[in-house]
Amino acid sequence: MTKSSKHDQSNRERQEGVSVIAPFWDLNGDGEQHIADEQFLRGLAYELGLVVRRDIDEAVKRYRVAAEHGFAIAQHRLGVMYNEGEGVPQDHAEAAKWIRRSADQGLASAQYRLGLMYLGGKGVPQDIVEGVRWTRLAAEKGYAYAQFKLGVMHPKGGGVPHDDAEGVRLIRLAVDKGLAEAQYFLGVMYAQGRGVRQDNTEAVKLARLAANQSRDLECEEFVDTYLNRRITLPNVGTEKARRTQLEAGQGGALPQYFLGLMYANGWGVPLDEAEAMKWYQRAIGVVSH
Repeated sequence: MTKSSKHDQSNRERQEGVSVIAPFWDLNGDGEQHIADEQFLRGLAYELGLVVRRDIDEAVKRYRVAAEHGFAIAQHRLGVMYNEGEGVPQDHAEAAKWIRRSADQGLASAQYRLGLMYLGGKGVPQDIVEGVRWTRLAAEKGYAYAQFKLGVMHPKGGGVPHDDAEGVRLIRLAVDKGLAEAQYFLGVMYAQGRGVRQDNTEAVKLARLAANQSRDLECEEFVDTYLNRRITLPNVGTEKARRTQLEAGQGGALPQYFLGLMYANGWGVPLDEAEAMKWYQRAIGVVSH
């Protein structure tokens, strides 16, 4: 494909994306939650380069507004950006501030990340007890990374009781959720007979599972969290729904993402959370490859 044809294709895809996002882009409404929803969606579009040109500075600006209006996912994302110096100067203390706000609202990924910050003394004074507390809160919500983290801590006994059986139990929970790191680690434990009966067949099976695994659990948590919320947006008619379904079927991440929103909220299509989850996951797969 020539440079010119690539440019034309990019413009065409962007125009098609605009036709999908148009009802959502200029939102009419008021209230704290509406503002947070609107600004978060815009920030997401800018960060991923969906419809608009990718612009991290603009994404940070939008996330900050959503975060200041109490949107836990935006607070977490803003904290991560400060932690990594992405679009803002790296500032671990500022990262901890925003991640804590999200964690206080019960977002498991934020609780896990805040736990890591306490365990490592990054952005907060090192405090193993507090780190374990936050990590355990996330693990109890079923967050696989937190379950795995606690699982590998128990055999060492650092900050938690030395307990091989509890470690294996927690690691298995993460394995069952498809976390590749946990699958690989448990495979090594089977190969070495550490905390489990030595079993090379099981070790190989788990190693293969890990090699084939590519799930993004933070994205999935975002999907799960967003599905449980109902956001107020303009009415989407059946014709817009039909066109969005057609464009989503052609493989674009943005149409797939917004078709998921439509099913999750019943905009022009029957309310169907299973169908919403399917389209969200397809969009995540497109963006992450």
